Amino acid sequence: MLCKLILIAVLGVNKLHTGYSTLPHIALATIGIKVPEVNTTNFDALQLGGAGLDLGLKFIIQRYKNTFNFSHTYLVKEGRGTVTLLEDDVSEMAGKFIFQHEGRVAGMALLSPCSQENNHILLMTRESRVLLGCSAGTSKFGKPGEPANPQQFSLSLYSGTVILDFIYALLTRNGWTNVAALVDLRSIAAEYMCRGIHRLLQQNFNAVNPSMEYIRYNVVSFDSGASQTELKRTLQTTSQTNRIVFIFGSGKAIMLILRTAKKLGMTNGEYVFFMLTFSRHGFSLDNQDDSWWKVTDTNVDLSFPLRGYVSPAAVVISLRTPYVMTPFLAQLRQDIIQNALRNYNFTYAKNEVPTFVYAGYDMCLIYGQLLNETYNRTGRIPDGIELGNLIRNQTFFLPTGTISFSVNGEREVEVIGEIVNPQTGNYTESLLYQPPSRSLINTSDIAAFWPGGHWPPPNEPHCGYLNNHCDVTRLDSKATLGVCLAVLLLFIVAFGSIFYTSRRYRSHWWLLTDDPLMVRRSSKHWNLQDSSIIGGFIRRLSNVRRQSGLM
Repeated sequence: MLCKLILIAVLGVNKLHTGYSTLPHIALATIGIKVPEVNTTNFDALQLGGAGLDLGLKFIIQRYKNTFNFSHTYLVKEGRGTVTLLEDDVSEMAGKFIFQHEGRVAGMALLSPCSQENNHILLMTRESRVLLGCSAGTSKFGKPGEPANPQQFSLSLYSGTVILDFIYALLTRNGWTNVAALVDLRSIAAEYMCRGIHRLLQQNFNAVNPSMEYIRYNVVSFDSGASQTELKRTLQTTSQTNRIVFIFGSGKAIMLILRTAKKLGMTNGEYVFFMLTFSRHGFSLDNQDDSWWKVTDTNVDLSFPLRGYVSPAAVVISLRTPYVMTPFLAQLRQDIIQNALRNYNFTYAKNEVPTFVYAGYDMCLIYGQLLNETYNRTGRIPDGIELGNLIRNQTFFLPTGTISFSVNGEREVEVIGEIVNPQTGNYTESLLYQPPSRSLINTSDIAAFWPGGHWPPPNEPHCGYLNNHCDVTRLDSKATLGVCLAVLLLFIVAFGSIFYTSRRYRSHWWLLTDDPLMVRRSSKHWNLQDSSIIGGFIRRLSNVRRQSGLM
């Protein structure tokens, strides 16, 4: 009897073990870097976003432990903690992961923070049909309505496609087709959002995108470190050909341009300047404050465009954070802080958790939920392209909030435009773009806020569409006076020189010289070895001397 019970127990254990081993194996990986800095704002740094990813992975592993056998690997190269090196390493790391697991597991997915380095593995993941999820950044999605990489999706809070749609809706509503971009060469490289949106506008305007072919995009470069005279010249040139101006650069560069525009009288409402920032209140839900928004110290510069200059003729474009500090989010925040300290020896500055860290947690939950639903419905594991297509145009209800995706697989985040309220001196939400309905709404009386009530500013440039309203041959009064004075001074110097030289020759004509360029006296006339301008000058002197009776 005892032997029979032991046999039944052994068989039961084997059955349980066999049942677990037959669960579909899903191999997950995260690509990132470990930066040497104690505090970092690098999207790809695992110290910054790893804590949120860890908690999301822990949730789906526990939640679906009876359905899937998950494994997870961090793909990191020690000692190569920069994005530049990651761009060199990402293809090797992703390729090795896919090669090791292809044909050996039921499914694969790369769930990473993402930066521009993921552009290097788009082709690889598409051809191998491996899902590529991004939580903080994004990659190339192709033209609107034509997803070039269906295996990719993004939960980035800074969706370039949504901002492009907002800008295009604003331009078309107001009849603006003639747009200028002032790009600061000194700071644009460090401005992630400005650089990305500027590139996006270049890729869609000037007839590149047929659906936006009527927008002319004129790029004007400037140097924020140049003199005030150079900045004035740049703005004066721009003012003749454009009234709709986007400024791309650091907060300092934006401030310098808007201050110069005020001196030139360009903030009277006849021109509109656009500047961009990531989020209205910065990167965190903690200690939200508007004080940063009014920083105008020219000696302080930031690595992110987190401040603007209060100008009545400016519109600030930013993305409204979809997260609200609920009891669940407050507990998640605390868990992230503890996990970062325990697993990464990392402390968030002022204990402020960047909002995109929550997106890493949500990315894991969405993947697990969609994988489980599809598997239960079809009885098979979908590949990355199938999952990517299923995510598009879908809405997910998570403990952190509601998340919707566009047709391109990007997270849909509301965009707001803010204008200074002249009564309070503060930026006030005046425009709201809602991606699901693709609607642009006025949330305040813009004409009442706008200088002179000239809203919207006209599309036609100051000098006309053909630059024929300004007489470019006519100089202003100051320039004319300067030219006249310069010409008069030149004549005075020339005649003075002739007069002085003639007097000198009249007194010293008899002196001889060995210089071959000087004249020598002959019996009848003056000869010169060099028949250049000097010769003509000497001949004129000869005439003077002949008239005076010296010849």
